Amino acid sequence: MTVYPNKTRSAPKAMIPVPDLNDVTIPIVSPWKLGYKRTVTYLRVGIILHLFCLLTLSLFFWCFNRLFVTSGWQFTNNLLLSMFFFSHLFTTQLDACSRYQNYKMVKDLFHVYGFRSMLAKPYSRSKCQRDSILEAATQLGLRSSAKLYFRNSGYRWYHIIPSVLLENPMLLFTRGYWITTLFVPKYTSKYFLW
Repeated sequence: MTVYPNKTRSAPKAMIPVPDLNDVTIPIVSPWKLGYKRTVTYLRVGIILHLFCLLTLSLFFWCFNRLFVTSGWQFTNNLLLSMFFFSHLFTTQLDACSRYQNYKMVKDLFHVYGFRSMLAKPYSRSKCQRDSILEAATQLGLRSSAKLYFRNSGYRWYHIIPSVLLENPMLLFTRGYWITTLFVPKYTSKYFLW
């Protein structure tokens, strides 16, 4: 038994080895590969939003081209529709960027803590958010846990409209809803490049 001169002091704890940063090898990734991987991930995270954007773009061009051959109330109708579809091009891409930020945040959280339902719950309100969680879980090998969580929560593939809007449709007219949907702040991943 070791006797310490100061009885209020406890025995020294085992030292945790600190890795030497000179021994860590950081893989060098070419900018082209990094850009390619980030683009593919961005497209996978918001696949529904990107498909909707393409549909909206085609409807915009169809209405815009009809402006030149119509007159009167049909011209006004096509003008309003083309403006509506043009604005949707921006909102779908803002939403896709926000889902990509959610993806990066959730991927970091899953990397540190593993898949936990309390981490996934705030990001499971809409189909797009669930897709971003599934992509993060897939890249970390946790897809089966995420799919099981969504199934047990009652979500199916056809639940596209955000559940918060089904509970309270007036939420659509609040500032907070639009900020959390379209203007999520940029998140820099701590552990991953893409």
